[in-house]
Parts: sequence; C-alpha cells; structure tokens
Amino acid sequence: MVRWRAQVMGRPISIQVTKEFLETEYLQKERSTTDIAKDLGCSDSAISYHLKKHGIKARTRSEATKLHWQT
Repeated sequence: MVRWRAQVMGRPISIQVTKEFLETEYLQKERSTTDIAKDLGCSDSAISYHLKKHGIKARTRSEATKLHWQT
C-alpha cells in the first residue's frame, strides 16, 4: 500500500494508491495517468511513478494515442 499526499481546499489528505487500484483503473478500465491523477488530486508523473513501483508496464506513446482516439 502506498500513501499519496494530496491537498483538498488547501488541506493535505492521504490517498492510498494500491497495485490493485492501478490495475483496475489503468489496465482494465484503460484510463490515462492524467485522468487518474485528476481524480486523486496529484500529478500524472506521480501515477507513473507508482505504476513503475508496482511493476505495471506503462503504455507506449503509440498505445496511448490509439486508446485516446478509439470511439
């Protein structure tokens, strides 16, 4: 379990970013790191860091572009 410190209305909060959460959101739901970061109130680079830390392979730019333009 990893805790991420974010701020809501200027007050720090702790958010748990687990491997299971990232697998669900990033791999199964195919959400982008930017979308996940917006929901958690942190940066997309923080999400990328946690993906790497948990051993989850990040998408290539080509894979991300294909997912973005799917309708």
